[in-house]
Amino acid sequence: MEDKINYKLIEKILNSKIRDIKDLSIGYDQNVYLIKTEKEKYIYKEPKNNKAKIKNEAFALKKLSSIGIPIPKLIYINDKLLIESFIEGELLNKNYPKNCFIELGNYINKIHSIQMNGFGDIKDGRGEYDSEYDYLFSWLNLNDLSNKMFKNYDLKKIFEKNKILLQSNNSYFLHGDITYNNSIVYNNKINGIIDFGDVVCGPIEYDLALFYLKIENDNNWEDFLKGYNKIFNEKKFHLYIIAFGIWLIQDGLINEKGFGYQKFLNSINVFLCEN
Repeated sequence: MEDKINYKLIEKILNSKIRDIKDLSIGYDQNVYLIKTEKEKYIYKEPKNNKAKIKNEAFALKKLSSIGIPIPKLIYINDKLLIESFIEGELLNKNYPKNCFIELGNYINKIHSIQMNGFGDIKDGRGEYDSEYDYLFSWLNLNDLSNKMFKNYDLKKIFEKNKILLQSNNSYFLHGDITYNNSIVYNNKINGIIDFGDVVCGPIEYDLALFYLKIENDNNWEDFLKGYNKIFNEKKFHLYIIAFGIWLIQDGLINEKGFGYQKFLNSINVFLCEN
């Protein structure tokens, strides 16, 4: 561990001796460690191959610090590392009581209330793309639909016929990866929302569709919507489910037996039923 972490630098930043370090890394984008000092616990992050992650995180923590949601406090950042406060608790899962999902929905509503300019990755305080359409097709590949899970559907046609849904100028601050794993529960209450490395600007349906695809329990989703209590465009929501479904299938993250695949098919059928 010592060859990965500059103990002296971290102790100087935190003004406290390090007592223990635990590796919490689970993704391929960055190394994440829990640091215990004589005084407090902290989360330390350093990018593996994507320096934008810690810049996004820092931007989000500053942007969201005054809107009344439980998030980590930014302690320190430079080009190579980020340190933030540690939030006590356990990761949310489908078995937690409904109030946890209602609370989560309410907090995401507050995040989505922040209006932004532009779409996509945030640079200089705004989205990189001028249009929602351009941003969507910067990461969605419709030129490779050879996977057998797509063979019965003309997915290109669905996007072509519904292009108007992607021409909105409404852009909001998005978490970019709302999941069970990015919500912390303590004493059966949401104690923190974490991991803002994927923040983007865009339509609220983007965030909602990705969360819906990943959520395992329909009751969790219904409870989340009670707390969210914000009107969204259901057709656009289903179009984004299809978009994320294509991306996740292409990356091997959804298979034909998974709950996400059935949701993907259900959203396709929303558009097929119009024909």
